[in-house]
Amino acid sequence: MSDPNERDASASVAGERGSAAVEFRFVDVDGIRVCFVRQGACAGVPVLFLHDFASSLMHWLPSLTAVGTAAPAIALDLPGHGFSALRLPATDVAGLADFVVSFMTVLDESRMHLVGHALGGAIAAQIALDHPRRVASLTLLASSGLRDKVNMAYIEAIAHAESRRALKPVLEQMFADTGMVTRRLVDELLSYKQREGATAVLVKLAAELFRGGRQIILPTRALRTERLAVQVLWGKEDCICSVDLVANAPAGSVVHVFKGAGHMLQLERSQAVSRLIVGLL
Repeated sequence: MSDPNERDASASVAGERGSAAVEFRFVDVDGIRVCFVRQGACAGVPVLFLHDFASSLMHWLPSLTAVGTAAPAIALDLPGHGFSALRLPATDVAGLADFVVSFMTVLDESRMHLVGHALGGAIAAQIALDHPRRVASLTLLASSGLRDKVNMAYIEAIAHAESRRALKPVLEQMFADTGMVTRRLVDELLSYKQREGATAVLVKLAAELFRGGRQIILPTRALRTERLAVQVLWGKEDCICSVDLVANAPAGSVVHVFKGAGHMLQLERSQAVSRLIVGLL
């Protein structure tokens, strides 16, 4: 018998994206069942996309299609998110990074290009620090881990919101053009938030990751770029993570700032972001 979450994932694709366009897959990693999507080329070093806190792999789908023309493109629902099991392997960046490395091992991928958004960026940076041979390049979008201060008003709002009315204004903070916050976008997050235990998982993760409203570990700031290509992408109108943070980008990294874009570059500037990712392959 299939898992209800797996059936829900299939229905979501068939209903919203077209069943031929994307296939959700599930795999057990360290005893936790996680959801992922793989698209594109069969050969080459794969690209792994890691999403933000309270987000999902759905926001990477435009990038998967574009990047998949050049390399295998894989997006993961982190544990406790999306269609993955509502269990956490850890509540710190290092532990989440180790889990992602285990996921890579389960897929029999020894080395990957990593693309991370916000929390996903910090996780990718931590992997590069702890497992440098597993990382071919880093593309970091509005990455966490550059300074200790956190926008806790946003974190708490998105963790606790459980209705369309509560979620929509939170999502609007993420876009320079609030018109991009469609009903479908809200409903995708609402569907996740309506899973029993989802809010509790986010509240627990936020409490541990951002104790006292601060990030305890700053892996992105600690990156070295002598042997690793790193690019940092930011929206100039980002209201969640200020563009001022690019001043703390790792020395030697290439920084791209997008005018008229906010926190969700992978949707607001998907073509440009995809081109930059392919440029590092």
